[in-house]
Amino acid sequence: MRRTNQGKIKYQDFYPCSTPAPLSRALGAYTGRSIVEFGNNVHCGMATIIRVEEDGEYYPITHYVDVERFFGSLEKVAKDFEGGSLARAKGRVRAVTSALRFFKKKGTLFNLMRRVMSSGEYHALGDFMRSIILVGMMHFQDPYNFDLERVNRCVIHYGTPDGRIIPFCTYNSIHRERVEKQFSIPIEEWRKQKGIKEVAVEQVVEG
Repeated sequence: MRRTNQGKIKYQDFYPCSTPAPLSRALGAYTGRSIVEFGNNVHCGMATIIRVEEDGEYYPITHYVDVERFFGSLEKVAKDFEGGSLARAKGRVRAVTSALRFFKKKGTLFNLMRRVMSSGEYHALGDFMRSIILVGMMHFQDPYNFDLERVNRCVIHYGTPDGRIIPFCTYNSIHRERVEKQFSIPIEEWRKQKGIKEVAVEQVVEG
């Protein structure tokens, strides 16, 4: 099989989707706000970040930062804040941004991450995410490999019309058929209930 990325993206460049949790914990402790953490099971999926440079070359996140040391440093900062040893100390921004020393290269990603870590603002994170490509994969569960511990820590859910919240993997492997049978209605009936007239395919294409 031909390797289309010339070996630039390796399996070692992928990490569990829960890897960035220390960043959320550190920023949450620093800002005093609750920040979403993807604390799902490590076996649920893997992901990496790819950056396409101006010359068209692309590299994985490990090209720019020592991932293990970066998040390890943030985990220590989070524990220090939560333990109170830094809670009243001056230079709190410096404590959080100290993890930036594990960036191998200064540049766009470094500057964007510095904004995220110094402000903790959602728009700063948005700017960072728009500058990269996230490549992820999910280990879907089936009835034959069902793992209750993974289900208990699921971070992707389905909401049903009767108000239930069902974990992604259990919905697709156990509940979907029953839920669809219970709540589905013919499209003609749905249009009637919503007062929607049927639109011809030709009109949709022309419109």
